[in-house]
Amino acid sequence: MNFKTMNPDELKKHLPLDLLKRIDKIEKETAQRSKIAPVEKIAAFDLDNTLLVGDIGDAVFALLRITEKESGKPLSIHGKAITLTYQEYNDVLKNKGKKVAYPLMTTAMAGIPKEKLVEITKEAAYWKSTSLEIEGLRIPVPYPNPVMQSLLFYLKYLGYKVFIISATNQFSVEWAAKEFFDISPEHVFAMKPSVSYDSMHGEILGDFIDGPITVATGKVDAYNLLVGKVSPLITAGDSTTDLEILDITDPNGLIIWVHEKDEIEESLSFLSKRLSRHTNVYTIDRGLDIL
Repeated sequence: MNFKTMNPDELKKHLPLDLLKRIDKIEKETAQRSKIAPVEKIAAFDLDNTLLVGDIGDAVFALLRITEKESGKPLSIHGKAITLTYQEYNDVLKNKGKKVAYPLMTTAMAGIPKEKLVEITKEAAYWKSTSLEIEGLRIPVPYPNPVMQSLLFYLKYLGYKVFIISATNQFSVEWAAKEFFDISPEHVFAMKPSVSYDSMHGEILGDFIDGPITVATGKVDAYNLLVGKVSPLITAGDSTTDLEILDITDPNGLIIWVHEKDEIEESLSFLSKRLSRHTNVYTIDRGLDIL
């Protein structure tokens, strides 16, 4: 299904009626507010498990490890293989959380050319099966959530500036944002590895994060750097580390929470306790049923 070529009426057919009503309400309220002072229409979305079903960062890292193992050659131009195993990354994620695990994953790619990372990202996104197998683990191959994809293109037709704030590495997110959602790199802020330049290989990933750690409050910092101190009208996320950016949503706006199946009531109860002032929350099934 090619949402990029659909007109607004076609896109609306792929959106839940209740969600359309809420967006229409925001449109009418924004039009009234704009008579007093201009209102900038901004939407800020998480990528993994929100716009995508699955995690592009996990899939890319798994495929990097698989590629090095099968070829017997390191991807780094310095001749050094990735030392962080997928299981080690997974253990850090479980025991120390995303704020430690995601930068660790990104900096483990030091020495790999940006061009090669983007190539691996594309290969992972269009993998031949629904999962990648590594170290006894099955990593789901991500794909666009069709409701979120149609929503994003519909919001663009309504005049929204759409931004993606993610904790996956910057270059994989830029590729996915453009490939699946037609979002330019200028509207993406993710985990930015330091970069050096090599005359033969071009941009090379470095061993430290050059900017905010885009997790929890770091997502708000990234948003402020990318957009400024303008509250988004619509936000979407799926994780406790998205709560801080969801909480800066305009009080008259809409928060979209992407959840696991059969967790609607639990999600609403959780959000009501964790968000400071917002009651306009819409929940969407993550739909992770590909395994």
